[in-house]
Amino acid sequence: MSILAPILGFSSGALFYRFYDWSLGGSGEGAAYGGATIGLGVLLNGFLLIMVGFALWVWRAFTSKNKGA
Repeated sequence: MSILAPILGFSSGALFYRFYDWSLGGSGEGAAYGGATIGLGVLLNGFLLIMVGFALWVWRAFTSKNKGA
């Protein structure tokens, strides 16, 4: 998921920019903010999954050594 974060962020920002209502008179920079927010959310989610996986791996490594003693 961490590897896909920039791709998803850019794609969602591009879609937000594409479907922006230009009759409102803005510059569409909110699309960039939305895409960056989604990209950072995906990046943090991937980082959280990596950290939980690492913690479970360490926990299982220590609990399996105690059962053999």
